[in-house]
Amino acid sequence: MPDFGGYYATIDYEKIIHSEEGKLFDFIIYGEGERPFNELIKALSNGHDFSQVPNLVYRENGEVKINPRGELLTLAELKPPTGVHAG
Repeated sequence: MPDFGGYYATIDYEKIIHSEEGKLFDFIIYGEGERPFNELIKALSNGHDFSQVPNLVYRENGEVKINPRGELLTLAELKPPTGVHAG
């Protein structure tokens, strides 16, 4: 399941998915990736309904699909990675 995200994916996902190199990726997540990545993993585990995963770009039967951007997370919803200690 090659996927791609980050700054470049956010600003240029349409160019990437239509490029020759874009064929190397099954999924591109643009914008905030915390919630969409978790939703993508759930979709892969539970029947592949990728249309409900926000911020996701993918191909379905050879056609490029671009899902709408999801809501931004609040700072309270963002959790630090496990094992990272402040201070």
